[in-house]
Order: sequence, then structure tokens, then C-alpha cells
Amino acid sequence: MKKIRFHLLVLLPLILFSFAFCKSAPPPEPAPEAVVDPNKQPPDQSVLDQLEAAKAEAAAAREGALAVQGNVYFEDEWKKAETDNDSAKGTSAATLEGALKAIALYKTATVGYETIAENSGPLYAKEQEEARLALETAMARAEQSRTDAMGSKGNVYFPDEWQAAEDTRQSADDSGKATLAEIKAATALYTSAADGYDDIAANSRPILAKEIEDAERAKQEVMARERDEAQKELDAAMARAEKSRQQAMSVDGPTYFANDWKNAETRNTSAKGAKKSTPEEIKAATALFVAVAAAYDDIAQKSQARMAKDIEDANKALQAAITRSELSRKTASDANGQNNFPTEWRNAETKNQTAKSAKRATLAEIKAATPLYVGVAEAYDDISRKSNDSAAVAAKARAEKERQAALDVNAQIAMKDDFNKADAIHQQALKDFNGKLFPVAADRYGQAATQFTAVTKAVLDKRNQAESAIKKANARTDESVALATNAGHSGQTMGERQ
Repeated sequence: MKKIRFHLLVLLPLILFSFAFCKSAPPPEPAPEAVVDPNKQPPDQSVLDQLEAAKAEAAAAREGALAVQGNVYFEDEWKKAETDNDSAKGTSAATLEGALKAIALYKTATVGYETIAENSGPLYAKEQEEARLALETAMARAEQSRTDAMGSKGNVYFPDEWQAAEDTRQSADDSGKATLAEIKAATALYTSAADGYDDIAANSRPILAKEIEDAERAKQEVMARERDEAQKELDAAMARAEKSRQQAMSVDGPTYFANDWKNAETRNTSAKGAKKSTPEEIKAATALFVAVAAAYDDIAQKSQARMAKDIEDANKALQAAITRSELSRKTASDANGQNNFPTEWRNAETKNQTAKSAKRATLAEIKAATPLYVGVAEAYDDISRKSNDSAAVAAKARAEKERQAALDVNAQIAMKDDFNKADAIHQQALKDFNGKLFPVAADRYGQAATQFTAVTKAVLDKRNQAESAIKKANARTDESVALATNAGHSGQTMGERQ
């Protein structure tokens, strides 16, 4: 506004001077000489300098107005200022009048341009700010679109389109961004580049999706194969661990090495509880089972030596039990147990067959078979005891009967020594019987009975012999008497005859 006032102050005196100069010119006098009009004369140098200064000032003001797009914001005012400026340019400066008119027109144009510039400044500043924001937005969008397109592998799928978008973005980067027009031009380039990137991304996404789908399918197939292979290894490791566990159990590892067994069992439980979904988890679980198998193997190896000794001892115990059962069976058979106690005998025979059928491969089986044979022996022993009890009672009764028979024939007198020997055996048998040594008692009762029988028979034989001798003697005596009698009778008869 100060410049406008200054130009008006400068311009006004010149205009007034021109008008005054024109009005003050005296009317031509009829003189013989022509009067020279200064306004029609060429201007002096000072006026020309003013003209150049006014022209330059108008040009500068015009550029200032253009710089803030005054020609856009205030079109009518711009046309007026342009008209004044063009008129000034078209006015001839050959005369002082023309020069002063041109100066005045330039001054008017200058005022118009400056007014336009002053009023356009805020509008331009606002639009420029908005343009810069739009530029920043376009730049950010172009960058994001480029990232998206690259993320969709657009640079691979559409290399030509990608290069075109890259060239557009590079042009935008290289373009000026000082003026509003440059900013808008750069914004347009960035927007164009972003649109290009977006088109590439849109076209690339289905291709990338298919590629990802194919890759995922291939990955899943690979993972499935890896999982199957890992699962096979896991199954093998689990089977080996279980086999090792059974082997350790078969040699009584839990008994020989209780702490080691407890630790191995804990590790086995942990391995069984481990996750087994992914190939990595399956491989990790496989390693756990391999370690478990190694732990069981160590227990089995350490237990084998002790197991071998225990098996040897167990086999000895089993053989002893078998030998005892066989002897007990023979004893029961000798005692006529199968006839005396047929039901018990059948039961004992069944037990014996069960024991013979029992497995004897492992230590546990051997140990389990041993008590079976012990039970068999006890069953036969029970039959023997009951048979021997009966035999002993029968033998006792027989011995006492035979002893009484010997007493009845006075064998203790007739054959005192033999009777006493038999009676001594009888007394010992009685002690054995009372001591529940029934087999021994039965045997001794049998011996005593036999000897008592022999003594009785001997006494009776002697008695019979004695009686027979007496009878024979008596018979001879009777015969002698008879002979004598007969002889007496014969003599008497003969005498009578004589």
C-alpha cells in the first residue's frame, strides 16, 4: 500500500503538470514564427529514465503477482493490470507527452499488480500449504504403493510396468518443488506413479496368492513327508524304548537298580508326555525316547550278571523242589496213598501236572514254578503222612496182637530172649509212635510183630513137638502095656492049654 501511495504521489503532479502546461499555453499569436510545443518534443533523458524505471517496476510487480498466482485468483483485476501494462508498452515514447502517458500507464499497472499480489499472497500461501500437504500425501502413497507392489512381487511379475512406475517416481523425485506449479506437477507425478504401483499390485496379488498357495501346498507336502519320516523314527524309538524296558524288567532291573529304574521311568513318562505335533517336536520326542532306551539298556546290562547268578540259584532251588516232589510222590505211592486217599491223590497229581506245565524261561517263571513243586511235594507228603498214620496204627495193632499171642503161649518164659528182643523193638516203636514218627513206628511195629509171630510159632512148634513126643511116648507105653498084657494072656492060655 505504501508503494501504491508513493506512485500516486509521483504520478499526480506529472498529470497536473501536463494539464496545466497544456492549459497555460498561450493562444497562438499571429507571429511570423511558429511556436514549438514541448509535449510534442522528444523527452529529455530524465523522463526516459523515469519511463524505464516505471516499466521495470511494472514488470517486477507483474512477476510478483504471477509468483502468487494473482492471474488465477483475481482474473478481472489481472486483465485490467495487463491492459494497462500492454497499453503502456504500446504507447510511443517519442514525445514527452507519450513518454509521460506510458509512465502513468506503467504506474497504474504496477499498482494493479501490487494490489493483486498483496491480495493473492494469503490465498497462494494457503494453496501452497495445501499443495505441499497433497505432495507429501502423494509421496507417502507412492512409497506405500511401491512397497505393496513389491510385497506382491510386482517387480518380478510385471517388470516393464514396474520400470515405468519407477521412472515416473524418479521423475517426481527429480522435479522441482519450489513453486506451487512445481509442487502440483510433482504431486501429479507421484500420484501417477502410485496408480501404476497400485495397478501392478492388484494384478500381482492373484499371481502371488497362487504362488503362495502352491508353495504352501509344497511346504505342507514336504512337512508331511518329514513328519511321516519323523513319526517312523519316533515309533521306532518308542518301540526300542519299550523293548529295552521289557528287557530290563526281564532281568529284574527294577529290583537290582531301583533308583536307576525310577529315573528311567520318569524320563519315559516325560517322553510320552512331550508334544509331538510338528516335525521338530517329533524329533525332540524321538531323542527323549532314544535316551530312555539307553537308560533301560544300561540297567539291563548291569542286571544281567546278577540275573544269571539268581537264575542259577533259582534253578537249583527249582530242581531241589522237583526232586523233593518226586521223592514225596514215591513215598506216598509206597504208602499206598493212591488207594488209601484217592481224592487227595488225584488233586496232588493235578498239581504235579500243573507244575510240570509251568514255564521256566525267565527268573520270575522259575521262581513261580518252584513253589508249585513245593506245593506238590507237600500234597504228596500229606498223603504219605495220612497213609503212614494209618499204617502205623495198623502195624501197632498187629504188633500188639502178635505180642499178646506170644504172651498167651508164655513165650516170655518159653523163649525169653527172643521175646525180649521182639518186645524191645515193640517198645521203641511205641516211642516213635508217640513221637509221631509214624513211618519209623510202622516199620518197627512191623518188625516186632514179625518177631512176635516167629516167637509164638516157635513156642507152639516146641509145644507141639513136646506134645507129639508125649503122645508118641504114651503110645509106646500103651503099646508096651498092651504087649505085656497080650503076652500075659497068651502065657495063661498056653498054660491052660498045657
